[in-house]
Formats: sequence, structure tokens, C-alpha cells
Amino acid sequence: MPWRAVLPHHLARELRVVPVKRDGNTLWLAMDEVDMERVTRVKEVTGLRVIPVLCTPSALDNALEALC
Repeated sequence: MPWRAVLPHHLARELRVVPVKRDGNTLWLAMDEVDMERVTRVKEVTGLRVIPVLCTPSALDNALEALC
């Protein structure tokens, strides 16, 4: 399954997160601040180990626009 397909677009927008890489059972997730509630929610939805990756709010907005 492609890394972008593991998280529904509507949930990515709601949580303000973007999957950036997947390797096996690990998903790297771009976010503008580390928020463990959002990390936990993505982990529950995907069943994957989630590693947060910080990015600027504007970079996240651009990525969400491209993704969704």
C-alpha cells in the first residue's frame, strides 16, 4: 500500500498531518508541531508506528493542498 493511501485525505486535513514516507510498519508524518494526540490517532487508524517530522506551517499547508 502506498504511503499516501494509508491515511484518508479528510483525516489528514482534520489533523493537519501529511504522510511523507513509509518503510514497512513505520510511517513518517509531517506536522507543524509534535502533538502526541494526533500521533496516537494516526497510529490507531493506520496500525503503523508513527514518527513525527516537524515542518513549517506554510510547508504543511502546501503539502496538504497538494495531497488533498
